[in-house]
Amino acid sequence: MSDVLISFDFPPMIGGAHTWLYEIYRRWPTEVRVLAAEYSKDHRESHEQREFDHSASGILKISRRARVLPQFDALSLRYASFLWDQLLAIREFAGNKGKQGPVRTTIHSLRAVPEGLPAWLYSKMHPRTTSLVTYVHGEEVLVTQTSRQLRFFARQIYEDSHLVIANSENTRRVLAEAFPQVRSVCIHPGVDTVSYRVARGERKRYRSLLGWPADTIVVLTLARMEPRKNHAMVIRAIAKLRAEQLPIALVCAGDGPERTKVEELAAKLGVSDWVRFIGQVSERDKPILYSAADIFAMPAITVGEMIEGFGIVFVEAAAAGLPTICGLTGGQREAIRDGETGYAVDGTSLDAVASGIRELATKPALRRRFGYAGLKLAAEHDWNVLSKKIQEEVQK
Repeated sequence: MSDVLISFDFPPMIGGAHTWLYEIYRRWPTEVRVLAAEYSKDHRESHEQREFDHSASGILKISRRARVLPQFDALSLRYASFLWDQLLAIREFAGNKGKQGPVRTTIHSLRAVPEGLPAWLYSKMHPRTTSLVTYVHGEEVLVTQTSRQLRFFARQIYEDSHLVIANSENTRRVLAEAFPQVRSVCIHPGVDTVSYRVARGERKRYRSLLGWPADTIVVLTLARMEPRKNHAMVIRAIAKLRAEQLPIALVCAGDGPERTKVEELAAKLGVSDWVRFIGQVSERDKPILYSAADIFAMPAITVGEMIEGFGIVFVEAAAAGLPTICGLTGGQREAIRDGETGYAVDGTSLDAVASGIRELATKPALRRRFGYAGLKLAAEHDWNVLSKKIQEEVQK
């Protein structure tokens, strides 16, 4: 038996979907061969990838050799060449015949398209010895509806998969609406709860580095800076609450295409001194960052086909004992317990976002109660629990 994981983007790149697969499969009971995209042409990023591959824990064997085209066109000769290279890699990873006959191979794909396409083609070539496990995150299903080619291949891959794993019940509904014949299970992403036990001294040290008064209520947003993550609305809420004389500030962690725009917004609203843009944060440093905050806020919205399928950051915040503010769209409400670990608010409404943050900022006892409840929620989403759950589903 062999397991092959195809995820063209892979850690140390930070992203919820990629973190999900890394954390699940580094806890797998047997060796997992990972097929990822070629090393970055950027020297710094390439160095980070090589360092990560050298030190990656568990039984992952990472091979960054997949050539990936930015434009999906499975019917072009150029794309066929790329697919052929990926098929050869899968055949190598799957292994040769064993003493008991052909080796059975399970191929786990980050998405139906593009990762699942070479997996599906390989299964057609080896139908008796190959099974497919395909993950679904939400927005990519909506994207498949914009193209006949994408829709055709996605349907074939989903329907031929032994197991389709959706990151939320909302994503399952999106999948069912687009492809009614596909059966799926919902397994939420999770968190390494042990790593989020940060010493109080570390929290105090990090807060002192921010340079704000000790009584400042620190709100944290950690996400790629893109429109659906809704950084702008959180900054507007901070400006509104500071105008009410509330001692509140915001840490924006992450990077992305919206960074310049939201930095300019903070300056325009006169809160630049109360908003820190700290850029990308490593997985190692994330627990310290969460522990230094009082509230986590990311009231994500839907922008075109882009939706928040779940939101690992909410579970990470819960593991750090932080109350959370999420939005109403996509699957993010499944990552919190509304009224118990945080609040789900309308991310398009300044009053709603500001009201949710204000409620938590002005009531320390409520923050503590929500924080304790969050620890219980995080324990239910520990990666060790979820990895075993997925193993059981694969074996059915």
